[in-house]
Amino acid sequence: MALTSTPVTYRTGRAYRISLKCAVQTSAAADRVTVRLRKLNSTGAVYVEIPHVVIPATTPANQLAESSVLASNDTGADISTALALTIVRNAGTGNVLITGSSAAFVGHILVEDYGPSSDFPNSRAIT
Repeated sequence: MALTSTPVTYRTGRAYRISLKCAVQTSAAADRVTVRLRKLNSTGAVYVEIPHVVIPATTPANQLAESSVLASNDTGADISTALALTIVRNAGTGNVLITGSSAAFVGHILVEDYGPSSDFPNSRAIT
């Protein structure tokens, strides 16, 4: 795992925008990685996925990765869980990591209440 959030409580019947932004670095030039934001740990449900992030041909180099998703809790009960940011190399060998934040690459995991889940019927399920 590259980064873990503090626990967030998802209220039943509510929709949330879950966003991530980070800088990715590898030890191999022109590499491709997948960044995932998961529930709780490295094996939890995937809430946000950024496949095939291409790292520049010069190493070490940072590549910005960012995405967001609308997700709803319609389970009938509040869910409290942390989020885990993971990264995996698509092929090959070498080291991949989320680099420290800087003015150019400010990293974050952000959860925003977006309103009633009934307003977003096609949102991803929070389970």
